[in-house]
Amino acid sequence: MVLELIGKALTAGRYTLKSKIVKGLEGKKDIATLTEACIGSSKAKASVALYIHMAFIQREWKKFLVAKGTGTVKDDTFWIQVDNELKEMRAKYNTSHKLQIAHEVIYEQDKAEYGEPVVSSDFTMLKDLNNWLITLNQGVSRVQAK
Repeated sequence: MVLELIGKALTAGRYTLKSKIVKGLEGKKDIATLTEACIGSSKAKASVALYIHMAFIQREWKKFLVAKGTGTVKDDTFWIQVDNELKEMRAKYNTSHKLQIAHEVIYEQDKAEYGEPVVSSDFTMLKDLNNWLITLNQGVSRVQAK
């Protein structure tokens, strides 16, 4: 029962995040502005690590739109695509260091396309994040596609 409730909450969060990314792409916002719009008033704090994750999801959304335009994907398959891409990246970049570099490349590409992040005063260095966010950040790399 608890796992079911957690699963529903995470699913709802994913779809909320997707809708905010869609809205953010309409305005060609830098990753900091997009991230701030997505985290809103939650406990999450803007950090370079979060920017990197958001840049990856934004890239996947753009790829999804291209595939959708060709009719090769359905509307409800976006998160499956994200999970599969993470799985493929983990297989291709089989060490934490290689995977980190791959994500940093995506982040640099995002900055080249959308501009340098316009960082707010609420930006948090990774060392200053609450412990639960550090644990969550480490756990994100272990998400597996079904």
